[in-house]
Amino acid sequence: MLEKIRIRRRSNEVISIGDIVNYRKATFVVINILSIKVAPRAAGEFIYYDCLCQQLQTPDLSAEYTTTQAEIMYQPHEFREVSEVGEFIYDESTGIWVQIDAILNVRFEGKNMYVKYEFAPVVEWSNKEMQTAVVKERRKCMKLLKPKTNNLVND
Repeated sequence: MLEKIRIRRRSNEVISIGDIVNYRKATFVVINILSIKVAPRAAGEFIYYDCLCQQLQTPDLSAEYTTTQAEIMYQPHEFREVSEVGEFIYDESTGIWVQIDAILNVRFEGKNMYVKYEFAPVVEWSNKEMQTAVVKERRKCMKLLKPKTNNLVND
């Protein structure tokens, strides 16, 4: 299951694909960073990351879907909100995240604009990739110590 999550960090804290995020009592892995916004404050700069995250140990809902086409109607007041190629969109009818692969055509009827898109479901990470991210996160938090070797020489 994928979810768009806004993550707030200080400017010296890094967010990367594969990072672990705890959100709503669940564990998520960042699989894509969608946007970045800088918000300067008196106490220091904060960065807001909009991330596409995958919840750990949930079924892959996108596996049932394939690339598809759809036409979306925009009214004149929505012309500045037309989605672009590469954009990620939550498809409420299927309950999955899709990415726009192409704009196939644009036509006008009266004052309305109709845009035909080609969408592909966002491929979720495999269980192996998710577990690798979890192990990497755990290793960041744990420090393993090697036992000291005793270099005493017996006479």
